[in-house]
Amino acid sequence: KIDSVVGVIMLTGYGTLQTAQQAMIFGANQYLRKPPDVFELAEAVRNQARASRHRRMYLEALASAQAMEKNLKQEVEENLSRVWQGKAAAELVHDLVNPLSIVVGYASLLSSEIRAPRVGGGVTSTVHAAEYVDTICRAADYCRYLAENWRRMAKASVSFDKIDLVELL
Repeated sequence: KIDSVVGVIMLTGYGTLQTAQQAMIFGANQYLRKPPDVFELAEAVRNQARASRHRRMYLEALASAQAMEKNLKQEVEENLSRVWQGKAAAELVHDLVNPLSIVVGYASLLSSEIRAPRVGGGVTSTVHAAEYVDTICRAADYCRYLAENWRRMAKASVSFDKIDLVELL
């Protein structure tokens, strides 16, 4: 075969079923008996030329899609660690919201407790203030713990091993 995209029209003087089958097996796209009808031959040439253009366009599009897929896979592999870090950062922000809300809330309570006039002495106020400070410290320690874990994980390199699913089954 010189060019598998080009359509082949087989013309033969032996119009048997066997020769038609052999022509198709060996790559003919259409089979006509001699002498061909001029209009039938012209239509066959037009059809095969159109089909050849479509096959060529299909093969070009396929090659382009395969090249894009290869580039995309390469880009995904190159950026996989950044994707993982982005997901981890989003989870960190999500996890930090609760303890930071606690810090803000208890700091506000502490501020109110300190500024409020002391009714009945300062002991109750001091006990509440100490409890608020303890809660703020625990929430801040948890925020630091989350941040340290994220920093440690971000420094670690991410690697994945390719596996053959068929082999596993």
